[in-house]
Amino acid sequence: MRTCFYMDPLTVDPRKNGDLCSSTFLTMLYDGLTRFLPDGKVEFSLAQSVDISPDGKTYLFHLRKALWNDGHPITAYDFEYSWKKSLDPKFSAACPQLFFPILNAEKSVNGTIDVEEVGVKAIDAGTFEVKLEHPTPYFLSLISCSNFYAIPKHIAETISHWDATPTDNLVSSGPFKLVRWEKRKEICLTKNPLYWDAANTTLPNLKISIINTEYSTLEMFENDELDWISFTLSSLPLSALKTYQQAGRLTLLPTGATSFCSFNTQKFPFTNQNIRKAFSLAIDRKKLTDEVSQLNEIPASRCIPPILDGHTNHQILPPFSEKLARSYLQKGLAELRIPYDDNDLRFRLFVNNLVLSYSEMQMSRSIAYALQEQWRKVLGFTVKLLFHNYSAQMEHIMKNEHNIVLSIWIAQYNDPMNILERFKYRNLKKNYPGFENAEYIKILDSSFQKNSDKRESLLLEAEKLLLDQMPIAPLFHYNSAILSKPSVSGVEMSPFGGFQFKYAKVQTNKKRLTVAC
Repeated sequence: MRTCFYMDPLTVDPRKNGDLCSSTFLTMLYDGLTRFLPDGKVEFSLAQSVDISPDGKTYLFHLRKALWNDGHPITAYDFEYSWKKSLDPKFSAACPQLFFPILNAEKSVNGTIDVEEVGVKAIDAGTFEVKLEHPTPYFLSLISCSNFYAIPKHIAETISHWDATPTDNLVSSGPFKLVRWEKRKEICLTKNPLYWDAANTTLPNLKISIINTEYSTLEMFENDELDWISFTLSSLPLSALKTYQQAGRLTLLPTGATSFCSFNTQKFPFTNQNIRKAFSLAIDRKKLTDEVSQLNEIPASRCIPPILDGHTNHQILPPFSEKLARSYLQKGLAELRIPYDDNDLRFRLFVNNLVLSYSEMQMSRSIAYALQEQWRKVLGFTVKLLFHNYSAQMEHIMKNEHNIVLSIWIAQYNDPMNILERFKYRNLKKNYPGFENAEYIKILDSSFQKNSDKRESLLLEAEKLLLDQMPIAPLFHYNSAILSKPSVSGVEMSPFGGFQFKYAKVQTNKKRLTVAC
């Protein structure tokens, strides 16, 4: 089977994963205790069963007999080692907040206790115990995301930089194993014969072309050089997607993904709440979906993708209002003691500090230009645009050099907390605006102690507080667009945007038989 990514995956270490291309790649190479199903539910994978204590705070996983692709047994000790390393403040885990429901995990990340006090323990090779801070109804969904995959302890303890230059000897646990990786060109994988469920893995090989030009991707698909492509993983021209949709050849699926602007709350002028509100209210979200994305997306009226909340789309964000946007702008400028006067040095400094960073996907570029025009029309000045590739964009954010960032989040598990927890602490890597609020933290923490109805109410309260503070401006909730040849079947997509190729099939013919890694 032949597919493509718009960039090379950034890591082969699940603990360092923080983007969709890497996450999709990791599901090819590794397996978790549980895995997502297309309906959003989960099933056991490397775990064969689990015993859950009556108070919902202790999980005892019983692992099935399985092997790493080098023949070593996969054990509970691999999971204990991997999860604890993710919670070591000296380790560069991309999403340590995902582990916070685990006993003492948050304290370990913050450096207030030793990582050995975290509530994960291998009882023996086949039994893995996890203790939680509080009952977590979505825990089995949570651990299905790739950040919870184990790495081979016997490799990591002997080869310090085992993930730096991945080659054909990469030790992994999933349905496929790495054969070749030519950066910026292609990745080749073959079926892993030692995978515990190899009998149900059909593809003999899987080739991923790295293509960052929109029309090249489309040309390869039309020339029968690609079998399956996803809009979220590939770079495709928007105009062509609309044409495919009208021809009935494009599959659209709602997903837990949202396009958003992030305002750097630690940097002038977005330290000011009213300035942030002015920029958000000046965005005509319906116009963005009608004229830019054009794939039937839902304009955002909240930050939680509706698919994570029973397809409910609460109206939390105030609707587009030129009058209200200008009013908030005037309030913010007054609080910053800046007159709205093109001849005033302070106002010119204010405008010169307005920069929107965006990444290489055509969708991002088109949205960036549309936002620039909407802000010019409503607020009366031109925001500069700054292009980055994905890696440079992330470095820009991590160094706190950004002003406004156009980005996308994709839910990693089936619960609103997955979005809300990103903004709990200022130092979390996914907290691009650097937002932190004591009341917000209190609401999120208290939600774990409540029944489902009260918990739902508290999470909605937290979302309202977040959008009142406006460190982010959600734009629209994505539909996942897929182009597939009729010969392809069995590619699974969870409602959270992740793809799995474990059960994928391609009907073979003489031409296809010549395609191999």
